[in-house]
Amino acid sequence: MKLYLFDQNNSGGGWVIDDNLDQFVAIEAADEASALTAAEAMGIYLNGVEKDVDCECCGDRWFGPTEVKIVTKAAWPLNNFLPRETKFHYADGRRETKECYHLGKEILFL
Repeated sequence: MKLYLFDQNNSGGGWVIDDNLDQFVAIEAADEASALTAAEAMGIYLNGVEKDVDCECCGDRWFGPTEVKIVTKAAWPLNNFLPRETKFHYADGRRETKECYHLGKEILFL
């Protein structure tokens, strides 16, 4: 299994946050296509400006999927990074919200 991250932009000036969604959503899936299918079922969509769902001035609400891996140690100091609340959806059905650092294609749990 791989982990895919979706990043939410506050298009229109607000976030969509509920039981499944937050500013960041990580989905464990066998491949990118499966992650996209799971994301769409939760309400994540891509190319919102093109589809006239998101405003042009703010841009698309959702970006991704980006394949990421969980690391146990940062390769550089975290002075300039802020932890972000992320909702994780695992292939076995578990869900959890965790504070973590997003370091490019790596996620470091607090």
